[in-house]
Amino acid sequence: MTRRSLLSVVSIVLSGLIVTGCGAETNAVLRTLLDPPPVASGEASPGEPGSTLSDAPTWWAHPHGYAMSLPPGWVAIDLDASSTEQRLSALGTSCPGVEQRVRDVLSATGAQGSMLAVDLGADPDAPPVMIVVARETGGIRPRQLKTLVEEELASLPGLRGIPMRTDERRNDAGSLRFDYAIDDPDLGALHIRSSLYRYGGQAYIVSFVAPESELDEARSDFDAIAASLRFGI
Repeated sequence: MTRRSLLSVVSIVLSGLIVTGCGAETNAVLRTLLDPPPVASGEASPGEPGSTLSDAPTWWAHPHGYAMSLPPGWVAIDLDASSTEQRLSALGTSCPGVEQRVRDVLSATGAQGSMLAVDLGADPDAPPVMIVVARETGGIRPRQLKTLVEEELASLPGLRGIPMRTDERRNDAGSLRFDYAIDDPDLGALHIRSSLYRYGGQAYIVSFVAPESELDEARSDFDAIAASLRFGI
């Protein structure tokens, strides 16, 4: 398996930075992309983004076969090449340095995102973010995949210290979790939690990104989303 075809933690993290704390212009574009259109009922259908910022959790499912419960205030979209390019272009108006770092990593790895979720009820200048990337495992062994992910993490720009690794067990998929911090020259201190899942011939990396100053408030949402995550839906 080549480096281009690997699950790229670097891509996930830097893609997450696209929506983290980079000014009003970028945030306005993000809200346009993420705010779902209104519907008569004012409620979301199962498997679809919420129609409003609900006071109750929203069940959200992805065509790749995973689903989760999003806490109040959170909305999500499927990621594709078009929506990613829109975010990158918006990012360049206020944080050109971050935009270029994201483009460089995406170009080098060839990785593509699967979904993006943002807490629109949080501080608009620094909202907590969740991003998922899915890839076929291509016959690679679980131990090899774990080693490759650890190598990717060790090469992250701005990484502070050594990522904390935790092996987790779930009912539907085993999980390898990493908690770490990045000091970004534009965005400041960020806490990132990335979990590697392997299910049904696919590997998924689910990453949560929040400014360190907002981590305590975001932690309960991160825990609730991770606990609700299901595969094979």
